[in-house]
Amino acid sequence: MPENLLRKSREQCISSQCMSSHRTRVIQVVSHRNLIASPESKHSNVLKLATTTDDLELDSFLQALDQISPNMLEVFKRKTGTIGQKLNQLVQETKTTAPTDIRCLVLHGLPVILGDDPGAFFRTSSDATNEEVYAETSVGILSMGYSDEGPHHPPSLNPSAVGIILEGTVVMTDIDNLPQAFYLLFGLIYALHLDYPRCMKNTFTFIQQVLLNIGKEKLGAKVQTLKNQLMM
Repeated sequence: MPENLLRKSREQCISSQCMSSHRTRVIQVVSHRNLIASPESKHSNVLKLATTTDDLELDSFLQALDQISPNMLEVFKRKTGTIGQKLNQLVQETKTTAPTDIRCLVLHGLPVILGDDPGAFFRTSSDATNEEVYAETSVGILSMGYSDEGPHHPPSLNPSAVGIILEGTVVMTDIDNLPQAFYLLFGLIYALHLDYPRCMKNTFTFIQQVLLNIGKEKLGAKVQTLKNQLMM
């Protein structure tokens, strides 16, 4: 085999091995650091990892969400076409104007506006042991305990129980609410210096660089446009 082709083959092999290693790194760290633990300790363990830096405090995350919420809802109203319809549906599914409900609405609406694939990230099931729902999900959030009233009844945006999915495995359950689950997952990814899931790359980039003002890399067009629309 010519040297250049042999070198290319080796590089492809190394790249493939690196990708495989990357996909399993989170689940290995979660196991090694005993993050899948008793109900009394699992939240504190993840919080310790997720709050490696002061920037990742839960209160700061929630306050930042609350700060952009009024302008974000105005952006929702101005959107038309398919995106506007999807956002309007999310608004209709929001039951109250309580802070947690509005935060859930914003977090569900962000990937819609930013052109991500929320369907590949947000999974829903009335039973956390139903692995078929999330077996193919590399990174995601599992909403549980929603009303099972048929295909035309949408799951709650603010479910009674939430879990975190890593590599097709639910590694945490019984998180208080979706915003907290989002914060924990973001903190894990950020603290471990992992790439954001492709299906939600724009959303996580927005949260990091716009919402939490961490990092100064050039923003993609969709993230920059939303930032301008929010006048931040």
